[in-house]
Amino acid sequence: MTSIPTGTGSTGGRGRETNERVDGLQAWLAALDHRVGVRTYAGAAAAVLSLTIAIVALVLALQTPSDAVTQRQLDAVDASSSAAERQAANTASEEIAGLKSRIRDLEREVSRNADDIDATDRQVDAVKSDINELRREISSLSSGG
Repeated sequence: MTSIPTGTGSTGGRGRETNERVDGLQAWLAALDHRVGVRTYAGAAAAVLSLTIAIVALVLALQTPSDAVTQRQLDAVDASSSAAERQAANTASEEIAGLKSRIRDLEREVSRNADDIDATDRQVDAVKSDINELRREISSLSSGG
């Protein structure tokens, strides 16, 4: 802090010394008033900022329990996801069993068709053989007759 200014001496008379002293005190008071004003403004700003931060913290603290997920809610989600997983596994197993059954049926049908084709090929071969035999007989009848 600045010390209070004192007079300059006894050479200028007492009136002049008093005026200078009053002027010095006024300057000192003006500087002090300015410093106190700045500090008051800074203190008020800090208080407002602190109050704002406290209000925001309070609001956040009050909202947290209502927004937070409880253990019971987590357990419910876990149970429902486990149930959905079991249901999906069961559905997939049923579909796989159905597809395996269809594949076995198709394999049997393909096997039957292959057997039918083999039988048809044997019949075609027999018919061709009969045709060739008939041609030989016709040819022998035509040439021998």
